[in-house]
Amino acid sequence: MEVKLNGVSFKVIQESDAMNPRKEMDGWLGQMVCFHRRYDLGDEQYYDDNRSFLEHLATEHGMAFPEITLSTDGDLINYIKQYVTILPVYLYDHSGITVNTTGFSCKWDSGQVGWIYAPNYTFRQETGYTEKALFGGDNEVLELGDYVSTDKHSHFGKVIAIDGDSITVDYSYLYAKNFQNDKCFTVTRDGVTLVTGYAATMLDNEVKTYDQYLTGDVYGYEIKEDGEVIDSCWGFYGRNPLENGMIDNIDSKYEDVVNAWVTKHK
Repeated sequence: MEVKLNGVSFKVIQESDAMNPRKEMDGWLGQMVCFHRRYDLGDEQYYDDNRSFLEHLATEHGMAFPEITLSTDGDLINYIKQYVTILPVYLYDHSGITVNTTGFSCKWDSGQVGWIYAPNYTFRQETGYTEKALFGGDNEVLELGDYVSTDKHSHFGKVIAIDGDSITVDYSYLYAKNFQNDKCFTVTRDGVTLVTGYAATMLDNEVKTYDQYLTGDVYGYEIKEDGEVIDSCWGFYGRNPLENGMIDNIDSKYEDVVNAWVTKHK
């Protein structure tokens, strides 16, 4: 997958031996606990089975005996959800393996293989998002300080002014001080989407990244001038350079050839 423009070539290359993000990368908020006879999936864990995992998590958050032993798995999950954001992890095993948090339509080759979870206090401590943004709730009225998505930025912005139908959204919190100018945009009310329940979305995104590793959807790039490699980097999940982080690594003078690659491979 290579494009040449004005003497410069940009090539995206699928990695043949990508690193396991759950084993070799830090920074994950969630713990992924999986049980499978043949595959070593998720994070390192020491539970014998699904029941022992749920009992441990319930105990860790205050449930005592004999209530634990008298509770069904569903009871334990409902109790745990008061303190923990937890999603099921499903596996589809057919000519390769793939995972998600929503399940697969084929009941013969798929099923739940584990969980991904994180205590709610972890999201509060590590992300800085509001309770509404992280966990939702009954109040979904747009207010000052809420996080919203718009078409002005790939990330969320923070509402800093509401004037009738005009909403001012600030993205400067995403940037270092020297780059915070002109990071506010005014949009109409129907142009914003309130962010709620983002804790679960973050865990789902971790599973999506892990799935990209399992399915081989991991890439690197090379930039050449006059046949000589002058820049390369590896370990990007997904192949689109504008979405997987490649563009943030590449000198802006090569923006045209990168955009040409994206246009050709839409």
